[in-house]
Amino acid sequence: MTKYDIPVWKMCEEAAKDLPEIFSPIDVIRKVKEKRPEVKESTLRAHVIALAPNHPSSKHYGMRHELFYYLGNGRFRLLKSGEKISLPSQVEEGAEEEEETAGFSFEFEADLEGYLANNLGDIEEGVKLYVSPDGVNGRQFSTDVGRIDLLALDKNGDFVVIELKAGQATDRASSQILRYMGWVKRHIAGNRKVRGIIVCMNATDGLKYATSTLENLSIKEYEVHFSFHDADLEIEEN
Repeated sequence: MTKYDIPVWKMCEEAAKDLPEIFSPIDVIRKVKEKRPEVKESTLRAHVIALAPNHPSSKHYGMRHELFYYLGNGRFRLLKSGEKISLPSQVEEGAEEEEETAGFSFEFEADLEGYLANNLGDIEEGVKLYVSPDGVNGRQFSTDVGRIDLLALDKNGDFVVIELKAGQATDRASSQILRYMGWVKRHIAGNRKVRGIIVCMNATDGLKYATSTLENLSIKEYEVHFSFHDADLEIEEN
């Protein structure tokens, strides 16, 4: 018996069908809460993981429904009809804990990406997500040299390449984003300018030095504020 008009797993399924092909838990949470703000974020996040049978933590929930496929790095997609599922391999307990700790970092990065995709103005006024002429949006934008976390346009119509890091960013992030910026400049920018923003919790001195002489590359650091509530995990099997 569900406490809502439909089971939570069904809410997650309906939400995912209205999202881009690749999504994160925060995308599902936001979509569900548009109609059902009373459903707890922790409940929805747990269901997204439980509904992906190949997620390393799904085994803890015993969910009968199999709806999502875990792609790694905190990102999911819908299972395709008749698709064979590669179940997570059995690992030693210590290695599993390490994997799940890394998974938290990746999933936080995906949540950050999902939030910023809808709130780019928090980074800089007037910035909006890029949409290509054929309708492809700038989130996880595919290029020949990798996927850009967020490809955006500023208020002047110039391109902004945004690279996200869940925690500390090192000087390796500068070479990564410069590669993306070069691709954008060569293939889609035309006469428009291209600049980059690295978003991270904190930047090493090495990264700060690496970007200090580049006028078209900047760093934005963010802060995380926690709130706490009593645990109330609701995983339904109906």
